[in-house]
Amino acid sequence: PCFNIGGRDGFFLERVLDRAAAAGKEVRAQLSLRMENRTGLKGENAVAVIPGKSPEVIVLDAHADAWFDGAGDNGDGLAVLVALARHFAKPENQPDRTLALIASAGHHTAGLNGPRGFVTANPELVKRAVMVVNIEHVAQRNFGPGRSVAADGYREFVADSGEAPITAGITNESPFLNTLLQQGVERYGTNFVSEPSPMASGETGGFSSMEVALLTIMQAPPLYHTTGETLDVISTPGLERMARFLAYFVKQSGKAPATQINPPGQAPRRRAAEEP
Repeated sequence: PCFNIGGRDGFFLERVLDRAAAAGKEVRAQLSLRMENRTGLKGENAVAVIPGKSPEVIVLDAHADAWFDGAGDNGDGLAVLVALARHFAKPENQPDRTLALIASAGHHTAGLNGPRGFVTANPELVKRAVMVVNIEHVAQRNFGPGRSVAADGYREFVADSGEAPITAGITNESPFLNTLLQQGVERYGTNFVSEPSPMASGETGGFSSMEVALLTIMQAPPLYHTTGETLDVISTPGLERMARFLAYFVKQSGKAPATQINPPGQAPRRRAAEEP
């Protein structure tokens, strides 16, 4: 369990600890947690396939379960996945490669990992896959401290209109895919961290048995995994930027030779750190 405390409470604790340290005294605190266990629950993936001009497959994944309100983990990612499904389902937007879209279940529950369930249940799609894209935490607004701190520790935080920084990791570090990410920044204003990364966190770890490029799009802003993850902390322009970019990314990846997506001799690096 983890929690956030406000500026005034934090300031109070700091003063108590400072005074105790100066007096050579020990400070003790007690926290209580109320919880309940539920058994007999199950999670099921929802999988949709949009046939492309080629039988080769691009997998698009967004997990559908959440802690608390879950607007940023992963309501925003799921919203982008649905937008992509609606876009590419139109006949005039038929993708070059077939798309497998997964609303993944059981992300936050031990033993119910959606990606592994997809891999096990869909061997033909997995066999034809050339890339996996994990859409996870993509449009939560950025928060920064205000300019002033009151004498009692109160501090204002300012919510930006734009989204917090987003890390985009490509396990095989394909130059072609990294170039597309940079184009996302230039064309659509996606707030990607500039440093290329082989990061493969969250849902991506469940796809690690697939020997193809795994792309992770993920942010972890201040309200991540808290009760503050409500709809009003989501950047609506950020959702649109990410949806437009990923539509472009899928379109360009669909046209590219498989050797550009998965360069020969450039195996995916294993840096998958799954969430619980």
